Amino acid sequence: MARIACAYFPRYELALAAREDPSLWHRPVAIADLATQPSRLIATSPAAEAFGLKRGQLTVQARALCPHLDILPPNSEAQQSAEREILTRLSTVSPLLDSDAHGAFFLSLQGLRHLFANEATFADQILHALRALGLDPRIAIADQPFVAWVAAQYTSRLELVPSGEDRALLERIHISALNLSEPAFKLLALLGVESAG
Repeated sequence: MARIACAYFPRYELALAAREDPSLWHRPVAIADLATQPSRLIATSPAAEAFGLKRGQLTVQARALCPHLDILPPNSEAQQSAEREILTRLSTVSPLLDSDAHGAFFLSLQGLRHLFANEATFADQILHALRALGLDPRIAIADQPFVAWVAAQYTSRLELVPSGEDRALLERIHISALNLSEPAFKLLALLGVESAG
């Protein structure tokens, strides 16, 4: 079975905007589509999170918590262009790619074992390719794409899930570690779901 790597960008939409204006990381900033009602935060800066703001939160609640919050509109054209640029760069590491269009990029290791000494070397190649674009991902490698996605959100830098250990990893990760919207968390809580497994 081919292993799967996931390169994941927390605050993806903000990370793309910050390539043009790095000061966004240091100010209370959020990405939100105010034309959509009810408007919810898509991404938040660390400075905004210090006020208790988080992805999926209603924009009106966010403004009450942080009146000087700078809200930027999503830029779908720039995001699509960046996604093409990222996929092009990642194609130098693996020809088998996919994206979730929300900051997670998947690469298959199928047929590549002879090119890389080990999975950590493969992950280093991904990291090098993306840092050349001014982006700093979290990377995980697992047996299944979903597990790689979960592990990439959970790790601070790199997670290599041993083959056959996908289920054990999911069972120890609380759903609060996942990049889900507030409504999704509420639904999972109603269903009694506590772990990713």
